[in-house]
Amino acid sequence: MALVLVAFAAVLPAVAGERSTDVELIMVDDPACRFCQKWNEAVGKGYAKSPEGAAAPLKRVPRGAPELQGLAPVIYTPTFIVMDGGGEVGRISGYSGPSYFYSDLRDILARAGHLRGS
Repeated sequence: MALVLVAFAAVLPAVAGERSTDVELIMVDDPACRFCQKWNEAVGKGYAKSPEGAAAPLKRVPRGAPELQGLAPVIYTPTFIVMDGGGEVGRISGYSGPSYFYSDLRDILARAGHLRGS
């Protein structure tokens, strides 16, 4: 009986629709990148307070960071990589504006089961 309760407790957050604590949005950033700067101005300041930011907290890394080992190469900055449990579940290469960014990110998070109502 105790094993059943432990197993049920392990899946309860997923059943309740809560996000995994292993989900994050990695932003491959470059201080000289003008599109990174545009993202910072238009999205970056409010990202943590958005539903997407709650589902996938932001982690900024430079090109060549250890977090990128074993992933497909990053060609453009910014590149946004959604990680879930140590594996990539989607990415956005480049930045075309806040509406495109949030739309693409919502699609990735919804497909991965980390955002409702998308």
